[in-house]
Order: sequence, then C-alpha cells, then structure tokens
Amino acid sequence: MILNQELTMWPWMKKHKHLNDLTTQVAQLKKKNDLIITSINVTTQHYLNVESVSSILIAQVTKLNHKLESLNEIISFLNASSGCLGKIKFVN
Repeated sequence: MILNQELTMWPWMKKHKHLNDLTTQVAQLKKKNDLIITSINVTTQHYLNVESVSSILIAQVTKLNHKLESLNEIISFLNASSGCLGKIKFVN
C-alpha cells in the first residue's frame, strides 16, 4: 500500500520540482535582464555625454577656424602693405 501511495506521489513531486526549477530560472533571468537594462542605461548616458562634448568641440573648431581665417587675412594684408614699408615681412 505504501508503494502505491509513493508511486502516485512521484509525478506530483516531479512536477513540483520542475515548477520550482522554472521559478528559480525566471528569477535569475529577471536579475540578468535588470543588469542588461542598467548597462544599457549607463551606456546611453555615456553616449549622450560624449555627444555633448563632441558638439562643444565642433563649435570650438568652427570658432577657431574662423579666427585663423581672420588672422590669415590680416597677415595677407600686412604682407601686401609691407611692400610700402620696406623690410618688414610677415610669414603665413
């Protein structure tokens, strides 16, 4: 009689263990998913920071190029004018 009772309990115990294993696996996958989401958020923040710095640097390069062009124009003007002044020569 005990053997019959154990045999009828075995499928239930097996299903119960499988359910517990699946529940554990779901918890582990949720933790991994949370880590991935955190990693994506950190990476996104880093990207936005780099993009911001890049925009600033592009603006600075544009400003410096404009200043360089202005200085080159001044040098060209001074070189053209130096013919009148004699020995003074400005180098580009």
